[in-house]
Amino acid sequence: SGTRIHSIELQGSITYDTRRNSSIASRVSGRIERLLIKYNYQPVKKGQMIMEIYSPDLAAAQRELIFISQRTGNGDLLQKAKQRLLLLGMQPGQIQQVLKTGKILYHVPVYSPVSGFILEKSVAAAPATSVSSNSDAGSDGMGSMGGISGGSAALSGGQTSATASVQTSPVLLREGQYVNAGQSLFSIYSNTALVADFSLEPILAAQVKRGQKLVFHNNSDPLQVYTGTI
Repeated sequence: SGTRIHSIELQGSITYDTRRNSSIASRVSGRIERLLIKYNYQPVKKGQMIMEIYSPDLAAAQRELIFISQRTGNGDLLQKAKQRLLLLGMQPGQIQQVLKTGKILYHVPVYSPVSGFILEKSVAAAPATSVSSNSDAGSDGMGSMGGISGGSAALSGGQTSATASVQTSPVLLREGQYVNAGQSLFSIYSNTALVADFSLEPILAAQVKRGQKLVFHNNSDPLQVYTGTI
């Protein structure tokens, strides 16, 4: 009985956990009047304005809201008009501003729903950095393999400081470009948890099991080590 440490040098890459990403899609068809995202992996905060869109559909819905509010006074119709604008992506505060001023907001802001790093949908590859790893085994050496096939293991990093170094690139979206309703524009990745993929020899992969600990470091700094769980 006891614990044994099994150490082997492996090559792998650290990347974002795609299960934690959020997608930003245009709820309406329209033209990008102002774009505040200039490059991929640009950091954004929750509530930060990403762009402004002009949409004829939004303008028409606001015009209907103003008409119902000023001419009919029908509370049920007014509530339905508000709901329509909410579904088109307007914020409650913006709707109240339209009702208060009686003026249409032609340039409607789009805000980030979460904090993280923004990546254009057209960019397929996620960032990665090379790392080497030591595997921490349990009392049975390495135990039996559970749920991992093809000689590949994934590590969910508990320390967010092991951030991948990335090559930023300008976004392809441009001001004046038209977008369609439902079109995915950006993904936002969070680095609150990272994932590391290590390639294992089949004989070693057969001994790895979920829940074991890994100690790993970036190749550029072997003295700075991080821990994670398979």
